[in-house]
Amino acid sequence: MVTEKHLKILMVWVCTFVLTLAASSCKKEPQPTPPPPEQGTAANVPAETKTTTPTSDVVSKTPTPPEAEDDRLQVVPLVGLGPITFGMSKDQIIGLLGEPDKIEAGGMMLQYFKTIGVVMLIDPVKGLRAIDILSKQFPQAPPELITFPGKTKEGIAMGANREQIVAAYGEPDSTSVRGVFEILHYDKLATQFLLVENELVNIKIRAPG
Repeated sequence: MVTEKHLKILMVWVCTFVLTLAASSCKKEPQPTPPPPEQGTAANVPAETKTTTPTSDVVSKTPTPPEAEDDRLQVVPLVGLGPITFGMSKDQIIGLLGEPDKIEAGGMMLQYFKTIGVVMLIDPVKGLRAIDILSKQFPQAPPELITFPGKTKEGIAMGANREQIVAAYGEPDSTSVRGVFEILHYDKLATQFLLVENELVNIKIRAPG
């Protein structure tokens, strides 16, 4: 069983490990559209000029990641991320988000760098215990990492400054500095906001208890 102490150590490890990971991606080849019988001139139009946003009918094995615009990527401290809630199993998370870019730490860490910019840490008994939410502005972020496109329930997105975070959550319980990071600790929310040069680049949320 992974203890809370082990999870805290793993969270620190993830912040360092995430900078050097490179995940492979799979390209989906658009299917060419056959030309109408009456318009032979359209037969030579390259299929790639007609690409569209993939739908659930196109993706056969990996579900389409949740969209930020419909609030399915809303960060809620003590609860989770959109449809993903603390306590869920690895299989439940993959069923909602699709296969991760990588599964590390003996199956305990799911990396979704290329789709939503997050890392999820799982206890084999207690399920999902922590979510690491990242920005491409994170120091030395790997090139495949995208900036998390969602927001917290209070409207805080990547790139927010300290004043905006304090306006949304009040003064932090404590503040610490580690290297280039200023970290705002909200203990009752089990949440940390990491800023670099007064710009939010990382949110860490943990399961309650």
